[in-house]
Amino acid sequence: MTEMLVKEGKMLFKRNQLLLMEVEGRNYPVRVKGINKEGLKVTPPFEKGNPIRVKMGEKIRIRLLTNKSVCLFQTRVLDLNYQNENPAILLSIPQDFTEKTVTRGGFRLQEKINVRCFTPRGEALKTSKDISNRGILLLGFHKGEIKEEEKFKLEILLPEEEPIPALGQVKRLTGQDKNELAAAIEFLIITHKDRERLTHWLFKLDRLQRRAKLASSSKETE
Repeated sequence: MTEMLVKEGKMLFKRNQLLLMEVEGRNYPVRVKGINKEGLKVTPPFEKGNPIRVKMGEKIRIRLLTNKSVCLFQTRVLDLNYQNENPAILLSIPQDFTEKTVTRGGFRLQEKINVRCFTPRGEALKTSKDISNRGILLLGFHKGEIKEEEKFKLEILLPEEEPIPALGQVKRLTGQDKNELAAAIEFLIITHKDRERLTHWLFKLDRLQRRAKLASSSKETE
């Protein structure tokens, strides 16, 4: 058990941690409710307010997002409880560990999102090229509008969500020979709750993008 739940001397899993559970080829966010010698107790996956049903003994894949990687595990459903006010699924001790290193920006997806920036030279609305739970790449800055290493407040305007405030720092500017610059922003200060909200939204976006890609591939093969 210890070998599969510990990495570099640190517990991989902890209570209330956000995971991604794969059910019938689709990924759903779940949270860790508890850890014991049998395995992990997690919340059931939900879609539109309804629990996604899994079966006893069913093999399940879960993903754990860290700052530097996405860890993939194979588990099995040991027990189910959908009856009371606190439904839960007991999963076996995660096995077949694989790890995929991701960019220093974390789990990054390409998506256009409006971001309100409060730079030292004024307020401006910019659009992202890609985003992670660690930072964002913003487009449309003009020369002199921002500088590398500069810090400023921003609000991430996620669709159908409350804005996520953060303090960002410009780590890199590209396109210096053009009229418009792209700025790689690292989130220096963001609350744990807001980072979790952003991570949850990224998981949801990843699921939608994968679904759209599969639908597009199916049409091409018809």
